[in-house]
Amino acid sequence: MRFHYTLGDITGTRVVILYLEGAANSQMIAELKQRIQRIEMEAIVSSRQLIELIQDHPRRSRRAPPAHGCGENPP
Repeated sequence: MRFHYTLGDITGTRVVILYLEGAANSQMIAELKQRIQRIEMEAIVSSRQLIELIQDHPRRSRRAPPAHGCGENPP
């Protein structure tokens, strides 16, 4: 199955959900559709941003972690 969404009032980003009917968990697909339909943003610019918007516990900070050598000791 396949569903199309357009997100971002300014960007009009196309999002497509593809899954195998009968193999995918139908409750999970329904929840995913609801989460996508609730998104109200001006711009969706990356898949990472979309993932953060639909996951259970989005990160509080949308900033990328600092690169090594920028005040952080490597692991």
